[in-house]
Amino acid sequence: MTQKNKQNLYYSIFILFSAGAIINDIIVTRTVNSIAITVFMGLLALIRQQIISGRTSTVSLLTQEITDLELAQKLSKFNNLVNKNSSFSKYLEKDLLDKKGLEEREVIIYILNYYEFVAGGIREGAFDYRLFHRLYYSNIIRMWNTCETFVFELRKKSSTKNNVNIKNDCIFQEIETLAKEFHKHELKSRVNRQ
Repeated sequence: MTQKNKQNLYYSIFILFSAGAIINDIIVTRTVNSIAITVFMGLLALIRQQIISGRTSTVSLLTQEITDLELAQKLSKFNNLVNKNSSFSKYLEKDLLDKKGLEEREVIIYILNYYEFVAGGIREGAFDYRLFHRLYYSNIIRMWNTCETFVFELRKKSSTKNNVNIKNDCIFQEIETLAKEFHKHELKSRVNRQ
């Protein structure tokens, strides 16, 4: 083999290895890009599913208010109490209430517990904040404005259970947080008024 042929052979081998390296780089780059795109699309799908799941849970919860007879009755009684009372402070002392007053107090506590559950679910992302905000803004604001003093007074009271003093500092804090959030982000009218 002549010197010229050896050079051509070495040159051909060099070209083949270079081309192989370039092709390898292209394949690796495409593979990495494909993996990155797949991961990105998977994350988008998860986020979208979380949004849909939150909305579905919210709609189910709101449907429950209509179909759950006990809840619907207590909501109706609660709204009647809100309409006729300016303050719920009279319901703080259970010992001073007659049978009707105790039943009314039970309704207030039941509704506060229900909305505490809802507010906690919203905070944790189980329910859709935006959907709930649009549909229940005025209900939450009205409920909190009526119950705020009652809740604050209830928090001041401590109770004793099994000789252990129990503080009530955190009672209904999720509702309070949600109501404050709603106050910050008032519901805007979507109706054009001329």
